[in-house]
Amino acid sequence: MSTMSLPECSPETTAARRRLKGPILLATDGTAQSTGAFAAAVCIAAGGTRRADRVSKLPVRVVAVCDAVPIVSPGVPHDDVEGRRAEMLTSALAQVRYNVADTSNWRVDVLSGLPAPTIAVAAAEAKASLVVLGVGRHQILDRVFGSETALRVMRVSSVPVLAVPQNWIGVPRHVLVAVDFGPASLRAARTAMRIIPSGGVVCFAHVASNNGLPDCGEGLAELYRNNLNEEFDRFVEAVGVPDDVTVARTRLYGDTAPALLKWASTNSVDMIVTGTHGANAFTRLIVGSVASQLVRGAHCAILVASAPRRDKLENDMDELRSRPSWHQEEKPVRRF
Repeated sequence: MSTMSLPECSPETTAARRRLKGPILLATDGTAQSTGAFAAAVCIAAGGTRRADRVSKLPVRVVAVCDAVPIVSPGVPHDDVEGRRAEMLTSALAQVRYNVADTSNWRVDVLSGLPAPTIAVAAAEAKASLVVLGVGRHQILDRVFGSETALRVMRVSSVPVLAVPQNWIGVPRHVLVAVDFGPASLRAARTAMRIIPSGGVVCFAHVASNNGLPDCGEGLAELYRNNLNEEFDRFVEAVGVPDDVTVARTRLYGDTAPALLKWASTNSVDMIVTGTHGANAFTRLIVGSVASQLVRGAHCAILVASAPRRDKLENDMDELRSRPSWHQEEKPVRRF
């Protein structure tokens, strides 16, 4: 895989800092696998501030999901299910007390149902701005169940999802944003800009196929590079990168997910950001091979967002077109 660094963005592509507006939904299974998710939620809710200043500015709803055991085993007594709910509540409360200094803006719920759709519905009902959950990386079973649960949530969630490894300790400072110039990619990038702290670095990367370009002639190759630069300019300006964040751009070659994973590993990236294209039931079922490979293969955090609602999408597209460079080509169980 080869890379080519493109010119750094001009000052006018940066913007004033914006933060997430809605609450954060933190999904936990009550185990150590969620340790990183708690660390991420604490920092993001506090606006990425230093540890000593981490007072929760955003409300955080912690959700544990008790799967519907009677559906699988009809003979299981109802009391046993309630016992499992009570155990999950106890574990979730203990995690909050251990990981959160100021719990005044935190609330814990235990819901019943299939984990992924239950989490997605809870996030939508809470008008959450972000779903945060953990992905195990140390044991084989953790990798199987942790990554697959995260993927299932991403398949059905209308809210951006941040999956973080167990050893996560804060907010992402070095971010790689996968760019395909579509609405899902734009939404994912905008969400990332509301998480990255002051002094962070974001690299926007577009992955081009190795097929065809080397043999198309220097003239066409130069035209492609110039057009790509223009697309990057429009995209980065629309994202609204905070003016206290360093911006870089790069072009990668090869298959998208492997190229991104290799670049992220080589450059010590904290978080990879990508959009998905779940426009219908089938495409949402498979999420997108790129997002799936990233979640299963990355050792850093992964932020995934679907395309915005149609009304929001139309507003975003109108905003892009207006730019000079545009051309058409269960109820709560416990509150702290």
